Amino acid sequence: MSGPTDQGAFTKANAKVALDAVAALEERKAQDFDDSINRLPRPYQQRIAARYSGEKISSGARAAEVIGQVRSSPEALRKLVASLSVMERAALNEVARQGGFMDGWDLHVFLRLRDLRGDPRVASGPRGRVGDFSVSEFTGAAALWELLTGGLLLPEALPNVWMQSYYSQFEPLGRLPSRVLLDPRLRPLLPPEPAPPITAPPTEVPAAPGQTDLTPLRLLEVLRGVRLHPLAVTKTGTISRASLKNLARSVTAVDDLEGWVIAALNLGLMIREGDRVTVTAQAERHLTTLDPARLRAVLSGPSGHVHPEDARVSFNSVTVVRRLLGAVLRALPHATTQAEVIRLTRLVTPPELLGSRPGQSARPDALDRWAAVALRGQLSAGGLVHVSGEGPGAAVTPAHLMTPPAPSGPAWILQPNFDLLVYPANLTPQQWPLLAAAEAARFDGQTASYRLTRQSVYAALESGLSLPDLLAGLQAGSATPLAPGVQRSLEDWAARRDRLTLHRNVSLLEYPTPAERAAALKKLGGTPVGERFLLPAGTDFKLPSGTPVLLADGSPTQTFSFNPDGSFRAEGSVDLHARGLLRGRVTTRPDGRLELRPTAPGALPASFLPDLEARVKGRLPGALRLQLGVWSGQTPPPSLASVALLSHPQAAALAAHPRLKGLIGPVIGPNLFTVDAANVDAVRRALDTLGLSPTTDLTVPENRSAELTIMDDTRQKRAFLERAIEAGQRVLVQYNVEKYVGWSGQPSAGRSVLEELEPLSIERGSGNTPYLNARLVGEPGKGRGAQTSRERHIRIQYVTGMALR
Repeated sequence: MSGPTDQGAFTKANAKVALDAVAALEERKAQDFDDSINRLPRPYQQRIAARYSGEKISSGARAAEVIGQVRSSPEALRKLVASLSVMERAALNEVARQGGFMDGWDLHVFLRLRDLRGDPRVASGPRGRVGDFSVSEFTGAAALWELLTGGLLLPEALPNVWMQSYYSQFEPLGRLPSRVLLDPRLRPLLPPEPAPPITAPPTEVPAAPGQTDLTPLRLLEVLRGVRLHPLAVTKTGTISRASLKNLARSVTAVDDLEGWVIAALNLGLMIREGDRVTVTAQAERHLTTLDPARLRAVLSGPSGHVHPEDARVSFNSVTVVRRLLGAVLRALPHATTQAEVIRLTRLVTPPELLGSRPGQSARPDALDRWAAVALRGQLSAGGLVHVSGEGPGAAVTPAHLMTPPAPSGPAWILQPNFDLLVYPANLTPQQWPLLAAAEAARFDGQTASYRLTRQSVYAALESGLSLPDLLAGLQAGSATPLAPGVQRSLEDWAARRDRLTLHRNVSLLEYPTPAERAAALKKLGGTPVGERFLLPAGTDFKLPSGTPVLLADGSPTQTFSFNPDGSFRAEGSVDLHARGLLRGRVTTRPDGRLELRPTAPGALPASFLPDLEARVKGRLPGALRLQLGVWSGQTPPPSLASVALLSHPQAAALAAHPRLKGLIGPVIGPNLFTVDAANVDAVRRALDTLGLSPTTDLTVPENRSAELTIMDDTRQKRAFLERAIEAGQRVLVQYNVEKYVGWSGQPSAGRSVLEELEPLSIERGSGNTPYLNARLVGEPGKGRGAQTSRERHIRIQYVTGMALR
């Protein structure tokens, strides 16, 4: 074969074009850095100019001049690099190794592990303040402060973890920006140096053998579930608890489901669109291309989700402590013991973060106990670490030190009953999308169990997987031939899907009888749908005057009117979704009104109640709302047991008597105890023996607060109220009125109030404190201390009990 060949990117001309493009990109990055410095506050620019020049800068104009001269002069930049301290040079080289951009907490861990510190005098002297910003008051903050205020690194935003303003000091550290950027003009001038060794290296132990990483499979299962059940977003911007509960019904094999949902969002596999969270296009294929290091960093980093082990500790910034533990694991040069991991985590963790409040010290063993549990919690479940053994000597092997087990056979066994036994160690990334066609039943240490269902196959075909690819992929990865029955079923399911035709943005006409529809079909043409519907051929038809129009993409029409006994009638046209909602679930009474059929608890879909409520005039009767809550699994069913009641002003003394102690049941009121039906005669005889023969008169004191649910955790209170707001329910709330004392107006809990409220919204007050905005049901009380307005602004921390009404 002769003649010139197309060498594509390997020709010298193309190589020069590529180099020119890289140079242009670097120049643009440097220009962006210059623009960012120019937007910094004037005192900050003066501090940077002083670091660059070594002289005192007293004016903004002089600062801008010095910064421009140094950054435009290669010689001045080399001189700046030569003046770097050991700590500064090591830090800049580490950021350069990470691509010029990294999380400041990771850099903090890097420096602390190598005993590279900033000047300890910074915090107490004038160097610890630049304009409105000051160095953070925790151990180790001085190093990042010097790098940022010297213009060697640039912060992601102001204020941030290392440079705090007066107001940001009241924000939790985990919510402040922490990433830092290296000056692109300095990066090529840094002398290439390896990272300094850890000052006190951990003890080395044999690494665990390669472990099967189930992280991609868990993420795939979450994506499959969210494709079927998109998640709702509340008005406060959080994922609806009800939609998470609905998702959990179809994704049963994944523990800590909320944490995995947030991880998928952070990885870009899902996206928020308006008031819903949906799966992105080609998310399954995107997962196969993710860098394992980035995947580990996202799973070990902060997520806004409270892990089960984190909820049991009282650190004032547990999200930062978790981030530091993850950075320590990624920095380990070899496998080590649990005790060594805890030692290094303690070394890099500022003690100020471990108290229940800033400035308060924690128990000495609090970090040790939390880290031991955290290593075996979501970090292990996410494949970020492997812990073998118990106690301080347990071997800890981080993911980057594990050698994945070599594939040794088929990826799965597909059985004739549609069960799929998967061997994750033998899976290739190209086979992951195939598992979206099956529902996960269980994840074990070495295997995963799936099942092919019609719904899961439909969802996979809708997401872009073709039937030939599905059949070929299942056969290629299976240890056994594809059973003929399984293949026929898959082909039949796909054929049924292919027979469906989707029409977008069309009008559907409904006629009272099939005969009227047939007449309209002759006149207008089009496609008949069912017995009484017509899809017109065009849009140039005219509706008779007064014809009701229902918009499928608009708000539902309120057409149902309910009586207090739960019966209802439809006033006007009922939309198609409501008809499907009520089909087979409604009976007609002799008077023509409709009633909902009783249903087994949990048999109705979770969306039934909000979908019906959106179409109701006014409010649903309270008893019917309770019934629907039980039928849809949102509310537990009532409990009924045969018991007798023992009532007396000193009932507690009676219950403690030796003759009665084993016969008296639980207390249900201050002076009221239960007696099991089988023990009634024995209790009566015992009372007769004591000369306390009982009467049958019973007085039960009224106690509205007895139905309250008592909660101590503010997050639980907020979640309870968010669900009530979302469902439009009233709430009986017992709370302490917020009052202010002292010359500074320090808030504290005042008198206790019990009120029935209509919750409206939740907002953040000063210091990120959540408050409930609500409206009183009924008229405000009268008398001394009563609130005259119906509007309520309640600090959620001061709520002591709640009950749905």
